[in-house]
Amino acid sequence: MRLPGGRTGLPALIAACVVAGVAAVPAQAVSGNVEVEAAAGDVFQNGDGPGGATDFNLVSGSTTIIDNIDPDTTHNVTAAKDTAFPVTLNGTDGKPLFSSGDVFPNNAAPIQGIQYLADGEHHFYCTIHPSSMQGTFQISGNDAVARPKITVAIKASKLGKVAGKGKLPVSVHAVTQSNGVTLTAKLGKKTLGSVKGLNLSAGSTRKLSVKLTGAGKSALKNKSKATVKLLGSVRFGSPASASKKLG
Repeated sequence: MRLPGGRTGLPALIAACVVAGVAAVPAQAVSGNVEVEAAAGDVFQNGDGPGGATDFNLVSGSTTIIDNIDPDTTHNVTAAKDTAFPVTLNGTDGKPLFSSGDVFPNNAAPIQGIQYLADGEHHFYCTIHPSSMQGTFQISGNDAVARPKITVAIKASKLGKVAGKGKLPVSVHAVTQSNGVTLTAKLGKKTLGSVKGLNLSAGSTRKLSVKLTGAGKSALKNKSKATVKLLGSVRFGSPASASKKLG
């Protein structure tokens, strides 16, 4: 299977951790894909011959997929703190630093988050088979993609107007390319409303309104003052927040 790579244009496939067989291909500069297989005994090996292979060389900033050619078993690639006793390594968003999600037999999927990794060693494992399926990405090139970064702001000032219209005017600014941004308005622990799936290019600002839910409208009803909080989240980036007292 040949798929386009990341910014470098270098295709890369990573083996699913397997019980019966999986293929993967690390990025190559000229010659294209060089196959890496997972053989019987749950070990990765180079397609040129037998022998364990747990290190996968990748160019920083490139994208990678997991190609699960196992006909019977689901597998995944998930960031790990180490490979001795693998435990999932989470990023600043509270989710795995990189992950493919579960991939069904004879399917492929991108390993999301690889493009943001800095040069160095980055361990991974299969959460379904943690004791036997582990590996390490060896990343070099000093060309990682900038992680998503956003700032948020509440543009409203009049509580009565927000409660009456059922909308909270806000803005979100993308310092770097940020896809899949979620904005959530809250009053204390209560969620007033949310907006999901915002995609912003680097340096852009989006002005919009968060539509209040019925419960959100009720939470603001008959209040003369309220401190509203706006939370912004983006996969593979740090969360952002802003608070404002409305009167």
